[in-house]
Amino acid sequence: MGQNEALHKRRYQTMCEEPHRAGSQARPVRSSVFRDSDRLLQEMVTLAIYLLVILARALGGPCSPNKADVILVYCYPKTIITRIPECPYGWEVNQLALGGICYNGIHDSGYYQFTIPDLSPKNKSYCGTQSEFKNPVYHFYNSIVSNDSSVIVKSQPVNYSFTCTYNANYLVNQAAFDQRVATVHVKNGSSGSFESQLSLNFYSNAKFSSIKEAPFVVETSEIGSDIFAGVEAKGLSDRFKVVLNNCWATPSSEYFYQVHWPLITKGCATDYSILVHENGKTNRATFQFNAFRFRNIPKLSKVWLHCETHVCDSEKFSCPVGGARRGAILTDNKLLSYYFEDAKTLYEVFQRGVNISGNGNCLGYRKPKQPYQWLTYKQVSDRTKYLGSGLLQKGCQPSSDQFIGIFAQNRPEWIISEYACYTYSMVAVPLYDTLGPEAIVYIVNRADISVVICDTPAKAEILLKNCEDKKTPCLKTIVLMDLFDKELKDRGAKVGIEILSLQEVEPPKPEDLSVVCFTSGTTGNPKGAMLTHQNVVSNAAAFLRCTENTVECTSSDIAISYLPLAHMFERVVQAVVYSCGAKVGFFQGDIRLLTDDMKTLKPTLFPVVPRLLNRVYDKIQSGANSSVKRGLLKFAAFMKTAEIKQGIIRNDSIWDKLVFKKVQESMGGRVRIMVTGAAPISPSVLTFLRAALGCQIFEAYGQTECSAGSTFSMPGDWTTGHVGAPLACNIIKLDDVEEMSYFSSNNEGEVCIKGPNVFKGYLKDPEKTAEALDKDGWLHTGDIGKWLPNGTLKIIDRKKNIFKLAQGEYIAPEKIENVYIESAPVAQVFVHGESLRSYLIGIVVPDAEILPEFAAKLGVKGSFEELCKNPAVKKAILDDMVRLGREAGLKSFEQVKDLYIHTELFSIENGLLTPTLKAKRGDVVKFFQKEIEALYSSSQE
Repeated sequence: MGQNEALHKRRYQTMCEEPHRAGSQARPVRSSVFRDSDRLLQEMVTLAIYLLVILARALGGPCSPNKADVILVYCYPKTIITRIPECPYGWEVNQLALGGICYNGIHDSGYYQFTIPDLSPKNKSYCGTQSEFKNPVYHFYNSIVSNDSSVIVKSQPVNYSFTCTYNANYLVNQAAFDQRVATVHVKNGSSGSFESQLSLNFYSNAKFSSIKEAPFVVETSEIGSDIFAGVEAKGLSDRFKVVLNNCWATPSSEYFYQVHWPLITKGCATDYSILVHENGKTNRATFQFNAFRFRNIPKLSKVWLHCETHVCDSEKFSCPVGGARRGAILTDNKLLSYYFEDAKTLYEVFQRGVNISGNGNCLGYRKPKQPYQWLTYKQVSDRTKYLGSGLLQKGCQPSSDQFIGIFAQNRPEWIISEYACYTYSMVAVPLYDTLGPEAIVYIVNRADISVVICDTPAKAEILLKNCEDKKTPCLKTIVLMDLFDKELKDRGAKVGIEILSLQEVEPPKPEDLSVVCFTSGTTGNPKGAMLTHQNVVSNAAAFLRCTENTVECTSSDIAISYLPLAHMFERVVQAVVYSCGAKVGFFQGDIRLLTDDMKTLKPTLFPVVPRLLNRVYDKIQSGANSSVKRGLLKFAAFMKTAEIKQGIIRNDSIWDKLVFKKVQESMGGRVRIMVTGAAPISPSVLTFLRAALGCQIFEAYGQTECSAGSTFSMPGDWTTGHVGAPLACNIIKLDDVEEMSYFSSNNEGEVCIKGPNVFKGYLKDPEKTAEALDKDGWLHTGDIGKWLPNGTLKIIDRKKNIFKLAQGEYIAPEKIENVYIESAPVAQVFVHGESLRSYLIGIVVPDAEILPEFAAKLGVKGSFEELCKNPAVKKAILDDMVRLGREAGLKSFEQVKDLYIHTELFSIENGLLTPTLKAKRGDVVKFFQKEIEALYSSSQE
């Protein structure tokens, strides 16, 4: 068995019910909002005490006791690493003394980190050492040295202690396995809470049919025999599955005993120490293992087995289904294609909203400093029919071969145009100017677009210029949302283009094409992803399924629309809204006025991207501009996070009123659901904002080719560092990527998606379609994923942009960039390497707000441009990035050797970012070619 490397083995929160162990009672998820006078009193007392501590710290000198910090200890063979707060007892710590030997600490982020090597059980000189079971456990205390060099030893106890646990050597004479029964509380929104009996049983053989009597004892003579075990839940319906999370053995009957041997360390069965027969499929999880794969340990007669499991509601959540392939198992074992029986196409989705809303408000818009005005569902429905019939009159065919371009910013007419297409079985093709003029020409010709609906005369002029230059011969009609003059109409007539103003046929089927969404891509021409009605509807249905009974969308909800409707993320959000009869309010068109729009609209649903959340986080942190404010902010976030870990999501605590009210009100004060996607978000930022904003924040992962989302973090899962579990509309598997040493047997590999949300292919591009979709219908994303023990997916690498260095080592630059971007002064980073070079270099754009403070700590002052040119600042940024890389486990050849500091952010406007904010790697290399050559020429290979 592997060594026990840490005192505290992390317990992962599962995505369904709270984990429970046989013999213990599961804790139900708590209410998201509760008001309790006792809790309020407790919070007020806590706040008063904490404010006194902060005040004392502010007035009483540079160092006052702070015992709230967590002391982290990591134990390795003959080595201990511990982090101690810099001021735990009223003096600064800089040394750790053990038996007269002093170890110097390294100061980092408010802590001193000590590394204590070569600890030996035979050495009795260490002060404060106790032992159990032949010294597998070490307790250290009374061993801090302060900054005034006064050694604190046995004569001056300070109540400081930490513990390290090591493997010991004992001989197992027999293994005793005891059957156990636990009462499990299962929470279900439709049928209420109920109880089930969960039992751990042992069987005679792999048929798992004959249960052995308790206690089940294996004698020494039977060493090498396999043990057959199972965890079974009784009294549950077929929709609930038992999932095995973890198994471990201890030399004591206590499951939490410090000395333990893991049987499952990488999820179920992947370390080959245990063979899982069935897991997450029925009400019983069965497995077998060899009881004596433990290290020999003398003076120990028995070993106990412990298992951690959870009960999964398979209609709503993802359950492990064996190997590297995961999916949400529904009662009929079919993937989710729709949520409502009467809403199987996007046309039917909207019609359902019309029917259930009672002609309620649908689309909202506003002018500067004015309240929102609303179009009702009936008004929108009527206008879609008018526009659609007008398109038919102009020669458009009611067919999935008829493509209609939409070239506009978010506004009600965008949705009216889209649903006019759906009403008459035509296909919408979004256009957006950030793709660039050449891309617009390419898309119009590729899709044979004869009609484009656009919002402003300026965009009509772009289209007309292409026609005048004879670049788009297929375009015949332009429909304008805004008013236009006769001059524009006459200009169009000269080149045969009819310009009209925006003032019955069978609806589509689920399998019919609904939209062709041209993805920006980081290289080459954009690709037109063909999405059916079923693709988009199934994606929206999966969101509704996993949030039902917790934070479900209702007709009283309001969403704000500001993310581009040309992207599928925003389109799926709106499909969810319409299917529930809810409302959508559009921003004024200026992102700088988004806060004003939100205060006026007061939305409850807020789709976001990490870039926006990072700005919110930075604004909150920069507002804490004194030690008192920083201390209060830190403590308030700590208290709110503790509640979140108990399943409590609220925005009415005393911490919300005193600390977080302003940021919540800046979003309208009513946001209850946020979904972030499109790019990774820092775990620390996500954890903090979940506390600060007092609402459910879900993280999703996907791409245009799977309509939008394929995984989603589940209600009640407060953990970070992953992108959630598979949605109920798809299954996910991980394929081996041998050249990068990722193998599905290790729960790692390329993320592949299959289900009703996966696209039909790329428009008129069979070669690219074959690259993305294999013959079995699996979408190959190019992302490298890893299954975590709680059944969630973590994106760890990228396959598509890998390259080799001169020595033959493969490099995945995006993985490295995701590490370096955590550096405080770094706003953007680009990692570059070449096959004829042996090392990497980087392009960094610093954060203009943080860099001056960062440089000041180095004793450097100046303008932003001057700081970017300063060699000391550059070296400090590089050192910080390398430190983060080392902590993240990057290999030496994965670390950049030199940097170029650039002053201007990469953007869509300067051609260095795609509309989805991904780096155009080829264009970035061309843009910085001189700087890249200079970096390589100035360094020795």
